[in-house]
Amino acid sequence: MGTPDLRPRALAMPKVPCIDVSHLSEDKVRLLTISLNRLAEKKTWDLAELKFELEELEIMEFDLTLTGFTMPEIDIIFGDEAEDKDKEDAVPEAPEVPVTIEGDLWLLGTHRVLCGSALAAADYERLMSGDLAAAALTDPPYNVVIAGNVSGLGKTKHGEFKMASGEMTREQFEEFLTVYQVHCRRYLLAGAVAFGFMDWRSIDLLTNAARKAGLKHINTATWNKGSGGMGSLYRSAHEFVGVFCNGDVPRVNNVELGKHGRDRTNVWTYPGANKPGTSGAKALKDHPTPKNLEMCADALRDVTRRGEIVIDPFLGSGTTLIAAEQTARVCYGLELEPKFVDVIVRRWEKLTGNQAVHAESGETFQHTGEERLASEE
Repeated sequence: MGTPDLRPRALAMPKVPCIDVSHLSEDKVRLLTISLNRLAEKKTWDLAELKFELEELEIMEFDLTLTGFTMPEIDIIFGDEAEDKDKEDAVPEAPEVPVTIEGDLWLLGTHRVLCGSALAAADYERLMSGDLAAAALTDPPYNVVIAGNVSGLGKTKHGEFKMASGEMTREQFEEFLTVYQVHCRRYLLAGAVAFGFMDWRSIDLLTNAARKAGLKHINTATWNKGSGGMGSLYRSAHEFVGVFCNGDVPRVNNVELGKHGRDRTNVWTYPGANKPGTSGAKALKDHPTPKNLEMCADALRDVTRRGEIVIDPFLGSGTTLIAAEQTARVCYGLELEPKFVDVIVRRWEKLTGNQAVHAESGETFQHTGEERLASEE
């Protein structure tokens, strides 16, 4: 992995001090090898071999930061997985008759998806099962009528959301945003960062609601989509992202003013869903407000460590879950509409080649669908 120290041989030293490590397991020897190379500040890493060794250690659930590398450096060694796999990520069409029914809890590897409400305390309790999240990343409905505002004038037509699709007053919508954030905060670690997308009409309500829920407003990011979408006088080319903290200071800061090679600002420039070929464009066919996959992956890298949980109470087409999958994080998500739960499950299954399993029956998603279809005939 690193270049061996040949100085003792060059000096013809008859004896060399050493430490017997024969008592260590093979995995601990791997960990020690990487750590010693790191501490010696060797500059001749074989990155392919290093990545392989780290992958093996991660499988054994070792803390990779014990190698001497920081979490941002480890993410860089593993590569820009979300960007590389964006081409592989395919968003399936939403089914007319979904397999999922309200209350279904699906296990997608380490991820969990519950068909339930972001406003129901019992659904959070069931989803989290005693675990706490290191971050929240979600895209709540904007209380805007979808037709004529989000889609509707273009080729793609979408139905309205079940909640907050233009039927609420500003006061009602602020209460809606407060309730979900109160529930969400109960399952966040101290110092966890919570991201919430919102448009210009209601970013003030999201921020007010977060404060009411006990979260601290630490920044507001702007997603620069690069091109305009719907609009009247001005076509909207951005969305806001409220950045809140469950406490005074974020528990994880993987940016640190670019110290680890992550040059990040509060302007996030990623293509919007109206850019052909992007992850958002693929998802737009079935969901009216998809988010850029690489953008969500970067947000997770900023404030979480590999293996940590991120919660998304409005999972939609599943972009947060796919971003978590591709950055070795874990997503626990709620989605109210059964058809979108099906989209999430099939999207993950197609990307990973694995099968989702029903938490109660233990049956696969495919087998559950076949059984439910047969029972209706």
